[in-house]
Amino acid sequence: MKIFSDDVSIIEKELDYLAEEMYRRHNFTEKRCILYSIEAIALIYEPLGYDVTKYLQAAYKDKNFVAALNKENRMIKNKFINNFINNKEDCLTLFDNILDDNLDYDFNYDINHHAPNLDENEMYEILNDFFKSMNKEEIPNMFKNLIKSKKILSVSLPNLPYKGMTFFDLMLKKENSTIYINKARENESIKNMITLSHEMGHIIDFSYINNKKTKVYYPMKSTFTEVLSSLYEKEFINFLVENNIYKSHSESCLGEFYEDMFIDMDESIIYRGIPDELLRNDKYKKIEKEKLIEEISKKYDVLVSADEFPEPVELDIYEDLSYGYGKVLGTYFSRLEKEDKREYQDEMSKFLSLRTGYFDKNYLEKIGTNTNKVVELVDRDINLSSAKVKVKRI
Repeated sequence: MKIFSDDVSIIEKELDYLAEEMYRRHNFTEKRCILYSIEAIALIYEPLGYDVTKYLQAAYKDKNFVAALNKENRMIKNKFINNFINNKEDCLTLFDNILDDNLDYDFNYDINHHAPNLDENEMYEILNDFFKSMNKEEIPNMFKNLIKSKKILSVSLPNLPYKGMTFFDLMLKKENSTIYINKARENESIKNMITLSHEMGHIIDFSYINNKKTKVYYPMKSTFTEVLSSLYEKEFINFLVENNIYKSHSESCLGEFYEDMFIDMDESIIYRGIPDELLRNDKYKKIEKEKLIEEISKKYDVLVSADEFPEPVELDIYEDLSYGYGKVLGTYFSRLEKEDKREYQDEMSKFLSLRTGYFDKNYLEKIGTNTNKVVELVDRDINLSSAKVKVKRI
């Protein structure tokens, strides 16, 4: 069965529908939904060479709404940053404990392993078997419905850094999602399936939220938006390895997942050293790299060279924290489910109830776990895997 559509006319139809919706009477939250969808889809449509001006003009025509929206966006962003500043140590303590000075880790997986080339029929069978293995009938049904409605698009977007993206039309009574796979970033069969599993995790994550307003603000407030998507990504790689599906290559992908987790944590910890006044209003993105390193060095040692330090414009506190937490907690929940399904169900239920708001320093306690347990299970997951990655606490 063909999975990926390259018919971008579906994008224009959605933009036409959304532009019309902007002219109808809607409350503030609904208009925010429409604007989010137009801006998100335009992000895809414009790099493909299409003119999105008329759609954006429709979105921005109501000046009072746009002014109120900008004011609220600033308020939410400021609250997110101030929340991080006020809880900086609590926010980073989990990463600190995983990356402590006693950690010794070894990544020996084969990054140049030959990648198999699969046709879409085989990819479909593998993905469908994986989604059925989740023992939730709605998940393979979601996957099939996306394919049937041509809502999984493979497009080339070289100017965007993402391997995949998922957009939601929150105005429809039945949630309408579209997955975009960016073949300019990744065009290898196994990794495209991994990306698709990750994006399906986002769809499932949103499907658990019934309140429209909560859905709109969840991606703006929470540091946990990548947890379920990373869990599905990790579980899919585990599925490949455990079922001997292109096992050598799949083990390399698992090793890459673990290494990316450490990189995401390392990048998150950078924000501890950035002075509070530079964190506010994204000022840290707007100064020269040498100046930023100088500011951080006033209180902390910068352990990498200027060449290795990321460009300030590439830093993003929201994304780095989200992906750091995503991979760590995704790995934790993956291991917990293997070892104690009842405890997993209890903790996951509690996690789902608290994940949509601003960071809560007592989040682990409220889930029913603690830092030491998360570190222990993450370490064990890595060391029990067949990926050539090992961690040791000296």
